[in-house]
Amino acid sequence: MDVQDAFSWGQRCHKPIIAAVHGMCVGAGLDLAVACDLRYASSEATFVLKRLDLAVTGDVGVLQRLPGIVGEGVTRELAYTCRPVTAGEAAQLKLINRSYDSPGQLEQEVFALAHELAGKSPLALRGTKHAITYARDRSVADGLKQVATWNAATLISDDLDEALAAFREKRPARFAD
Repeated sequence: MDVQDAFSWGQRCHKPIIAAVHGMCVGAGLDLAVACDLRYASSEATFVLKRLDLAVTGDVGVLQRLPGIVGEGVTRELAYTCRPVTAGEAAQLKLINRSYDSPGQLEQEVFALAHELAGKSPLALRGTKHAITYARDRSVADGLKQVATWNAATLISDDLDEALAAFREKRPARFAD
């Protein structure tokens, strides 16, 4: 497997991938973070797209993924200037979903989120991730066709039956993975 392909694993994974960042996030760390579905950081985290200062062009995905996260203009600014971005600014730019006061709080909140996501229907979670990824590079009409096809196949699933039973019985759902 080549290096570029290794940084694309998150898109192929059927489950959401969560990045928890504290300290410096630079180079391959930033490539890895932007390949994840969700990104969270502690307040002392700093993000730097440093490649240009090292006389190289980012080649494992940051330049391809970052514009879809923060927009093309912000990506160009960060790539051209190589300036550090604090966790607070990263949250404002939507580079991260949220910033937490400390590494301990970051860890606690990200583990709680992972636990929450693990309790959801694996089939529906997989379908949702796939629909978002599929729609990113296609028209709305194509995305709607894709999700309609997905749902037609999954509406007869055991997950749907369990979700409805849990709702009726006012209990947490128990999904097989």
